[in-house]
Amino acid sequence: MVEVASEQWRRGQRVLVICGEEVATRLPEGVPRKVIDFKRPRLSPVLLYQVVRAVRQSGAGLLHAHANKAAFLAKLAKRFVPGLRTVATIQNTKRCVGAFRGHDAVIAVSHRAGQALGSIPHRVIWNAIPRPVSTSVDQIVVPADYRKHPVVGAYGRFVSAKGFDFLLEAMAPLENVTLWLIGDGPLRADLEAQALRLGMKDRVWFAGFRRDAEALMTLADLFVLPSRHEGFPFTLVEMLHREMPTLSSRVAGAEEIMPESCLFEIGDVEGMREGIRRALANPEKWKDGLQGAFAQARDNLEINACCDRIEQLYQSIPAPGSKGRN
Repeated sequence: MVEVASEQWRRGQRVLVICGEEVATRLPEGVPRKVIDFKRPRLSPVLLYQVVRAVRQSGAGLLHAHANKAAFLAKLAKRFVPGLRTVATIQNTKRCVGAFRGHDAVIAVSHRAGQALGSIPHRVIWNAIPRPVSTSVDQIVVPADYRKHPVVGAYGRFVSAKGFDFLLEAMAPLENVTLWLIGDGPLRADLEAQALRLGMKDRVWFAGFRRDAEALMTLADLFVLPSRHEGFPFTLVEMLHREMPTLSSRVAGAEEIMPESCLFEIGDVEGMREGIRRALANPEKWKDGLQGAFAQARDNLEINACCDRIEQLYQSIPAPGSKGRN
């Protein structure tokens, strides 16, 4: 949502982002925003009132809701804002998709997320990011002990969905290979304890949260995405844009753009380990096998292409009271 709204604003479109404080801080300076308390329950009358009031004051004719809670609120807001059109984006696979019924259009960020919608009509528009600018890594400091051997890297929030515990298990028997885990989160202590239990304390660098995580990862020899589930993983998109040797679990998004040889089944520790072995044994051959995925990133996973498709969807929605397209 941050990337899409920011690009729409850069294009000169009138945009107001209604969001919580934690999202507002990620928006570029100048992007109009209305900060409200999205931590309130979705059935909170106060939360609905704040959303409806923000929409009315902005004069917006279209409300684009990202993810389940926002989709639920947008559907309710239509009752109180005459003529309001709504678009909802499903960001992950969901068991309960009722919040996505009743909108003028629905976007799924991957085919698997779209399958979760069942009979709800939708269009698949993959997640995308701005094309990365070249970043100098000369000043990035990595402890010398963690650069002695080939490096496998992963980054993201330390939560169960990201599957970093699987990655530690896969890496444990691989001698003379170092693992970089970049990020932070509620499972950090558990992951550190697991590394110690597996005898990997001296082979795992817990780098913590870093704003240069994407650039730092380009110093590794292989990026691994071990996730249990994803909507469409941004870290994968970032690494494909940078043409990094990559190995991924068969999560939504990855299975649509990655070659079969660079995928392993979710939770398959042995398959992940074998993939790491093969990638490190012949990095150039592994990278050659990813050329199709790199091309997909260039053509379809860049924010301009994504916003072009979203704008076309907006324009296909009939204006209130009209029988044709506006």
